[in-house]
Amino acid sequence: MGLKHVTSAVALSCALTGIASADQLELADGRVLEGTVLGLGETRVAFDGPHGVEVLPLAQIQRAVDDQGRPLTPDGEADPVAVVKVVGVGVTVRRLDRDLALSVHGAASVVREGDLIRTLPQGRVTLAVEGGGVVTARSDALVRFEQGLPHLLEGVLHLEHGDGVVLAQLPEGRVEVREGRAVLERLSDKTHLRCLAGRTELKSPGYRVVVARNHALDVEAGNAERLGTLTASNANAWPLRLESQGRFVSLRRLRR
Repeated sequence: MGLKHVTSAVALSCALTGIASADQLELADGRVLEGTVLGLGETRVAFDGPHGVEVLPLAQIQRAVDDQGRPLTPDGEADPVAVVKVVGVGVTVRRLDRDLALSVHGAASVVREGDLIRTLPQGRVTLAVEGGGVVTARSDALVRFEQGLPHLLEGVLHLEHGDGVVLAQLPEGRVEVREGRAVLERLSDKTHLRCLAGRTELKSPGYRVVVARNHALDVEAGNAERLGTLTASNANAWPLRLESQGRFVSLRRLRR
């Protein structure tokens, strides 16, 4: 039997038995994940595998090979930072000097370090980020990824993680959502932060504020002309407290 016929027979056998070739990631803990490498950078990999799309740090991966068993090397682009799970119309990404469309398929689903995502007023995109969290940008949002984190510049950003921590950056500080959900609404120089479930923290140099479920906080960054402000919603059931240098200060409620 010739090589062509042997190859065809093997392919047919794989199709009949349900065996398909796939990329493989061998993790430091000994597990092997099979799927498709969507993007490979110097420190992270975007992967579509048994747990769906995800972003993994290369520090956790001992070996990465393609469907032929050949070692995979970085693809020469910026590090992957997120993978598209769901995308609607009116969503684009600015990469270097190009405007690109996002997709749920292949390389077009990978968001990379430095990318600027824009959604039109009716646009929406949901992304899987490193650590297992999920972020959704909508309502004419502008979101730039820097140092692996989504930086909300305008619009609305939802953060969610069922059993871990998901992070985002604001001009006023870093937001951490632990085992829950939060929504950030930013317009001009102000951000409205609402914790929908779990626990949310706003951390800035010199202070932090913990926002419990069903509580909200308005934040405005300071500049050379004015001080920044933190204001608790008058709908909060309990006071929010600012912690700074071991001291706690109750935040004034917003009066409407």
